[in-house]
Amino acid sequence: MNLGRILIVTGVIILLVGLAIVLFEEKLKWFGSMPFDLNYKNKSMHIFAPFGSMIIISAVLTVVLNVILKLFK
Repeated sequence: MNLGRILIVTGVIILLVGLAIVLFEEKLKWFGSMPFDLNYKNKSMHIFAPFGSMIIISAVLTVVLNVILKLFK
């Protein structure tokens, strides 16, 4: 694949993920409220780092990509 096709495919994937987030916003309320998600507030500062949610998404994406790559091998 050349660079142009890779960029187009990447753009389409980002577009589809964005549409899924917009369309299924109600079903994605769990994101940010998992164990290990850091949420700190005080008078002048708010820190939010969804570590637990990122770990789960990383694990799911790893499994999905491994299955896809094995299918095309």
